[in-house]
Amino acid sequence: MKEKNPWEFDNNLTSVKEKSPYQILSKYAGLLTKAHKGLIEGQISSINKDESEIKYFLSLNISELNNYSLNLFSITQQSIAKKYPATIELLQQEENNIIITNNEKEFENQLIKAIQNQSTKELFASIKEEIKIRKQNFYPFSDFLAKTCYNLTINDLNKNAINLLRDKYQSTTTDDKKKSEIQAFTDQQLLQDLDLLKNDKLNYSSLVLLGKEDKIKEYLPQARVTIEYRKHENQIHDDDRYEIQDAIIFLVDKTVEKIKQRTGSHKFLFDLTRREIKDFEDDVIREALLNALIHRDYQNMADVRIKQFPQKIEFINPGGFPKGVTIGNILTINSTPRSYSLTSVLKKIGFIEESGQGVDRIFLLVLEKGKEKPDYSQSHQTQVWLTIQSEVEDEGFTLFVEEEQKKRKEEEKLDVFDILTLYEINKGKSISYLTKNRTKKLLNNKLIKRIGKTNTFTLSRRYDEHSKKTSEIAGFAVKDIRAIANLFDKKEVVKMSDFVELFEGKRKRHEIKYLIDKLLEKDVFIKEGESKKTIYKINDANYEDENNFMIIKMKLFKWKNSNSPEKD
Repeated sequence: MKEKNPWEFDNNLTSVKEKSPYQILSKYAGLLTKAHKGLIEGQISSINKDESEIKYFLSLNISELNNYSLNLFSITQQSIAKKYPATIELLQQEENNIIITNNEKEFENQLIKAIQNQSTKELFASIKEEIKIRKQNFYPFSDFLAKTCYNLTINDLNKNAINLLRDKYQSTTTDDKKKSEIQAFTDQQLLQDLDLLKNDKLNYSSLVLLGKEDKIKEYLPQARVTIEYRKHENQIHDDDRYEIQDAIIFLVDKTVEKIKQRTGSHKFLFDLTRREIKDFEDDVIREALLNALIHRDYQNMADVRIKQFPQKIEFINPGGFPKGVTIGNILTINSTPRSYSLTSVLKKIGFIEESGQGVDRIFLLVLEKGKEKPDYSQSHQTQVWLTIQSEVEDEGFTLFVEEEQKKRKEEEKLDVFDILTLYEINKGKSISYLTKNRTKKLLNNKLIKRIGKTNTFTLSRRYDEHSKKTSEIAGFAVKDIRAIANLFDKKEVVKMSDFVELFEGKRKRHEIKYLIDKLLEKDVFIKEGESKKTIYKINDANYEDENNFMIIKMKLFKWKNSNSPEKD
């Protein structure tokens, strides 16, 4: 299906609030220019679709258009009156500012150029092209949340949220005098100091950060997070669904806690020490959520969606990447946040670090746990889509990185590009432009080694040692143990035919029988029946609280420590 163009006018929509602000903006600019041609006096022909659309927009109240978030820049009524006299009647009920673009002079020049010696049809086409340029060049720098939220008062803000804001603001300074000043602030002074209140008017940033739930619903209903949980990736319906709409200062923790309720963990043994890695680390969830809330387009009526599965979690926010950001440079470019006013406050109160560092932390925290690289490939111009996998692909890599980080001082720890380089080498991938300048450092630190005289590398012997310990137990491959455990997760009782089907194409039948017999010898299974009626169960005696994978591993470790290694 062809993706819907957000600039395309839809005659089926009858309410201004149902329309994209880009649609309204483009039509508004076209309306002003056509008004100069005298079209406002009823000279519109309904011959073609474009002109009939202008008729529709002439019927709209201009204050409705302005109130619907077109706070990009202004051209004064006096300036327009001089250049476009026919618009005076249209502007009588309007304030001094007509909102059109970030750059007053440039857009005025575009309008003047567009109306010279052109027919109505040519004029409209020219204006649409100018609007397209304006969208590409100016829109990413607009900040809707900095706009005044008319009729919003301090009483509409959550008092507990304001108190928490004050506490967090105080905690960012070690200066006792500054702490005392912040504590002495009235609520109004606190909001002014953080640029949430200007000229006695609260902006939309104050609403999303501190607003009461009912006021957020009233003024900005799309400012919410929806969590959908599904047990399987291919199912359409969700097993659980939650909508969270609250001040961001509370919403983040609420959302993280809700996701944690459905988050499992990967358990494994290393040198008889029980280890556990969460499917989705708390800090990863938090950073991904904050990125979605900060960089989303608040003029888009869609909410932030989180799709959670046992195998992965997806964060989807309306609005594409900020200007200049692509999937290829997301780790290297310092982006301009879409909502600078909100980002600025969150930095001042210590809620986030520098803009752009959230993505770095997500990559670092995911990769150092031996998981697949975070994936933005489903993103496009109208939404950002981040996918994070839960599976720990390589326990050895996790232990290798963990050991190295523990040896280093905080300022000397491996950064995201170091870890990404190790990840790419371990995966056998070509060194990317992001990481090619890190190989010399990693060679000097003896974390990688060169293969011969080539520019191909492999991880050091320390990784090999960790990998061997985590890839086999008592002579059994961990991947085989995991596959068998997953089979018993689905079936409490298993037949030999089930094992054959499990390893089909990977092992011959006699190899499978040998594997199962060896596991039986080591007390992993209980065997019942004979011949074709033989069934197998996991021997979970003394391990009733463990999952099947951990039971098998612990049984094998117990056998290994009480017997000499077999040599067959």
